[in-house]
Amino acid sequence: MLALLEARYPADSMKRAIEVFMSPEMPKRPDYVREVGSFTYTTHAGIRSLFLLEIADEHLSHYVASQSERSVFMQSRIPGFEVEIHIGQSVPDSIATALKQLPR
Repeated sequence: MLALLEARYPADSMKRAIEVFMSPEMPKRPDYVREVGSFTYTTHAGIRSLFLLEIADEHLSHYVASQSERSVFMQSRIPGFEVEIHIGQSVPDSIATALKQLPR
């Protein structure tokens, strides 16, 4: 399964976000989560970071709980920090899933 994690915060929270993210107290991402890629950019509203993660299906519920811990840690320490998690599939996998359900 894939997870797209989107984090956003105002530019004036950037220094604090880096400190929190690098903190030894920051809950660690579980070993079974593989970061496929990441991308950070700026907008008129602030900083955006996207992380594409791969998680084995059997670990998905544990991942959601562990990511919640990480999110609360960051949200409680970085002014204006927001995070969203989107669980999905690759395009080929989602097409295969959809094809099974389409009328014949």
